[in-house]
Amino acid sequence: MDSTIKLLVLALGIGLALILSNFILFSPQEQEVPLQEFLGNIISAKSVSIVMDVRGAVTPEQKIAIMQCATDLVSSQVFVGKKLVNYAYDESGCVFGEANLSKPIPVSKCDGLWKGTLSFIVKSTPGTRIYSGRMEIGVTNQTACKLGVGTAGYSSNANG
Repeated sequence: MDSTIKLLVLALGIGLALILSNFILFSPQEQEVPLQEFLGNIISAKSVSIVMDVRGAVTPEQKIAIMQCATDLVSSQVFVGKKLVNYAYDESGCVFGEANLSKPIPVSKCDGLWKGTLSFIVKSTPGTRIYSGRMEIGVTNQTACKLGVGTAGYSSNANG
């Protein structure tokens, strides 16, 4: 009887593992969209989140480039008349908006505040990806971040 229960538990565990791995491997991936579609979403958005994430930055220069990129985005004219909320992540946690800057909150709590809003995420991974509700801007060392509607669009000049 004891070995039957063990076999049943083992079979259940294997079955759950197979189902979970199937879900992870074959779940639909979010699709990237053209820049113009994302820019149209900015125009219609009432609020925008700017997320600056220096976790994983390798050098002080990379951290500075990430912060400068986020600052450049915030000062973009495309956001005139919109509610902007800034989020800053580092190894100690996250601060945002009018939050007490001396005491970061856990990353998991901060993530829930901006996910689902139109967002710009500036982080230390190379490459830029554009989705319907967010633009992930990867910064290596020096990146110029410029947004323009009806002009040059987004330009990223990454050196390295």
